[in-house]
Amino acid sequence: MGLLSAKREARSCPRGTSATSPDDKAHGMGGLRRAVLACLLASLASACTGMAPSTPVTRSAPICAGGTDLGRTSVLLRTAWRADQKDPEGRRALAMQAMARAMTSLPCIRSLTLGAPSGATETQVEITLREFGPELILSVPVIWTSRSHVDASIRVTDLRSGRVLFAASEDRREGGAFAIRPLGAVGGTFEAMLAEWFIGGHPGQPDP
Repeated sequence: MGLLSAKREARSCPRGTSATSPDDKAHGMGGLRRAVLACLLASLASACTGMAPSTPVTRSAPICAGGTDLGRTSVLLRTAWRADQKDPEGRRALAMQAMARAMTSLPCIRSLTLGAPSGATETQVEITLREFGPELILSVPVIWTSRSHVDASIRVTDLRSGRVLFAASEDRREGGAFAIRPLGAVGGTFEAMLAEWFIGGHPGQPDP
């Protein structure tokens, strides 16, 4: 939460009543300062601990569960960035690298192609990214919260039958107060998300 948000919350807290004497006025100002301080402390606590949780939607068993064989698989990465997204091409390139690392050795994929399906493709995986980057939240006094933010969805279709095998959507944030989560660390968050979708587990250590 930023300074402006903290100020707004402070203004929404109860104010002291008007006083008719200097002593009463001083007492009232002291009460007001305490009320403002309490609101600021509550705001800071919210900024430090109110991390948005991972929110899975439309999830079934992991894609590779039960000996599933996807055969020849193509993976198409789409993006649906917000209008003011910074460096969309750079973020897409980092996401492609993370996706290749996470999916190259999956047990249920016989051969993997990154891109549009061909005539030989048996399974198509479509992944759509809406957010892929670090977030920095500054609070007063000097407290920062840094986290990786990945918002993505996946759709797996058997092209031989036209049946959708798996669909999920997730908005994940990882980090916390005083953490350092640069753009390079977001790839690890994306890899972990893909690993959970495909095998229900986690890959190796995330990017530093």
